[in-house]
Amino acid sequence: MKSWLPQLCKYILIYLISLIALTMFIVGSAMIPEEKIKSKMLKSAEYMCAHEVKYMVLNFDPSSEIDLCTDCVTLSIAYQLDEHHPFISSMWTSFYGIPNQQMNQYLLESIKEDLPADHEYLRYWHGSAALMRYLHLMMSIDSIYLLNAILIFTLAVVLIRILLRNKYRWEAVSFIIAMVIVNIWYVPLCLEYTYSILCMLIASLAGIRIALKRRDNLIGPLFLVSGIATVYFDFLTTETLSLLIPLLFILAIKRRNKCTGSGVALTFKCCVLWGIGYLGMWASKWIVASVILQENVMSLVNSHINERLGAPVSGLSFGQYALAAIGKNLKALFPYHYGIWGAVLILVIILVAVIFPTLTNRLRLRTNINYKSILLYMLLSVIPIIRFVILRNHSYIHYFFTHRALASSIVAICFILGELVEINPRKAVTHSG
Repeated sequence: MKSWLPQLCKYILIYLISLIALTMFIVGSAMIPEEKIKSKMLKSAEYMCAHEVKYMVLNFDPSSEIDLCTDCVTLSIAYQLDEHHPFISSMWTSFYGIPNQQMNQYLLESIKEDLPADHEYLRYWHGSAALMRYLHLMMSIDSIYLLNAILIFTLAVVLIRILLRNKYRWEAVSFIIAMVIVNIWYVPLCLEYTYSILCMLIASLAGIRIALKRRDNLIGPLFLVSGIATVYFDFLTTETLSLLIPLLFILAIKRRNKCTGSGVALTFKCCVLWGIGYLGMWASKWIVASVILQENVMSLVNSHINERLGAPVSGLSFGQYALAAIGKNLKALFPYHYGIWGAVLILVIILVAVIFPTLTNRLRLRTNINYKSILLYMLLSVIPIIRFVILRNHSYIHYFFTHRALASSIVAICFILGELVEINPRKAVTHSG
């Protein structure tokens, strides 16, 4: 028997188990009686109605835009899951209302008056809606936002602590820099932004552990499951993070540990497995839905795919459209919109981190630069840019959250700098007595 066959069977088994488990996760949530969640859902709807469905935390910073309209849709889907038809409602994932400035009012109206859903949202799995139905057994949306903030903060702290404890200081600093530049503090204020970040953090923690313990046999399954989980819970926001940041950490740790094997081969394997998990799980939703609903659902999906790939913007050519999408995402990074204070901050950082250490001979150019690692990091850093070009309509419209996909590019750039320079060790000080 050929050596690849057991590996193939292992990945097929992992995929099928994940597909069945996650399908039953949303079906199970639909089985929760409506009366068990109605009071908490009503409280959540009232919370949403006390806020604008779209608002900016800081009126000069586009990256601070919070999209509660989509959160209202997610809550509506969670509420409209039908305990009497759990499989069918889990596939249609329908909601009541129109996704506009009144979506919070539609949500409240549908809960108060028990109005049925009137719009389908079949093209996504909506794992976040299933999670909302489970969580609304215990808490309403304000508590869920707080819970998400605690989770993100805790996971990020644990990740940084593990890196520092194992003396991967520059990797920890790179991660912190990336999280600051992509305005991570706004993420817990919106469900839509949260779940790709949580997937990234969990996958990164698992990847770091695997790399430190040199359990290479677990790397492939990690990225397959990471792709599956990301498309299940995420709303097409910053999906590439759960691939790129864990992969960058694994590559950096293996590089520092002088592990044998090709980083290019490992990168290719991880990207392929993540892509199979992500795209395969997404396509599986349409296949499973077609089987359960006994109809071909692709007509409901194709128009949305074409729209996200590049619905036209008046007066823009393809090149202009792609550049505009990239530019808007780059301009959303911190501290671009902070004016003079942002410029002063950047100047201080350059002074403290580059100029002063160079003048005092604390930094020096490495003598053994690994150009293969640098090239690999460069290739990984442009993947979010390619994503912006391919999904240019989505990236152009939703730049206020898609810009966070650039966190992986920032980590990669920091890793490149780490390959080029190193700290010059201080000369030993001798004392005569």
